[in-house]
Amino acid sequence: MTSKREKAETIFNWVQENITYVAFEDGLGGFIPRGAASVCDKRYGDCKDMANLLYEMLNHVSVETYRTWIGSRNRPYSYYDVPTPIVDNHMISATVIENDTIFLDATDSFVPFGYPSAFTQGKEALIGIDESNFSIKKVPVPSPEKSITAVNTEIFLENQTITVNETRTLSGFEKVDYLQKFTYEKDDKTEEEFLNTTLALGNNKTKYNNITHKHTNNKETPLELSYNLSIDNYSKTVGNKTFINLNIDRVLSKSKIDIEDRKYSRKIDYKHQKQYQTVFHIPEGYTVSSVPKERTFEHEDYSYTISYTLEDNKVIQNKIISINTLSIKKEQFESWNAFIKSLIKAYKKSITLEKIS
Repeated sequence: MTSKREKAETIFNWVQENITYVAFEDGLGGFIPRGAASVCDKRYGDCKDMANLLYEMLNHVSVETYRTWIGSRNRPYSYYDVPTPIVDNHMISATVIENDTIFLDATDSFVPFGYPSAFTQGKEALIGIDESNFSIKKVPVPSPEKSITAVNTEIFLENQTITVNETRTLSGFEKVDYLQKFTYEKDDKTEEEFLNTTLALGNNKTKYNNITHKHTNNKETPLELSYNLSIDNYSKTVGNKTFINLNIDRVLSKSKIDIEDRKYSRKIDYKHQKQYQTVFHIPEGYTVSSVPKERTFEHEDYSYTISYTLEDNKVIQNKIISINTLSIKKEQFESWNAFIKSLIKAYKKSITLEKIS
């Protein structure tokens, strides 16, 4: 471990994994961080304590680091417009490595080194250089390509029941979001109950089996989530025709905005992208008589593409949904709802099988 980046990443990971975040404020303790040695000894601290600990540890190994004040995304103020403590409600660290400023927030136990916490993206950061000097920099916003869920699915049909083998690979904030929900919201639910609630795949008769998680503890490696599904009464048969909908995951289908009642923009936690490849294996004795046409919706902030191809004895669906914004502004509500309406319409399209006579 010789480079500054390696040292910074190792120390950041250690603080994330060994210091428990406790938002405790009492008197001046709400403004003044506790000593680094005390935080190390007690193994817990608030945001100021963890930022100060990173400041001390990183500078001790000659990695240039500063205490940094910042407001979370629900604070709409700018240091330039309102230069008062009302602008910020959080503290992080800013480390400078090869002229690159990296913002470190160890209060998020799952965010990888080099990523900001989701609730500080795009915000102004007040970097305390010394007692008399400071600088203000905006926290970067990772692109959708930094937070991807890639879903590979195989579907088999037997009578009206489909069986599914599926693997999800989650990176960036997609992984962080899943691990936070799994850690803090699963409670006493079984893994099957948790996934049924979180993913909501298929219908209300979906059953999960052989659930596995890989790379949950390695922040740099995408999380792999695999499982098998059995979904009863999923296909529909009329005469000699059987209809199969390959969209077992209908993400965003309940995301329409109530234009009449909502007055302010809708926050999106982070930019992200969903990539799906679904392979349907045509059962023996059947042929495909029709597949849906390609459907797309293009907007600079949100888009999707769904296409189908017939290849050998398989139907392959490729689907990409991209969200490239952190908020849907009021003037975009109608466009966003048009996007959701178009996506839902695309979700309803099925492939048609016919029995070979």
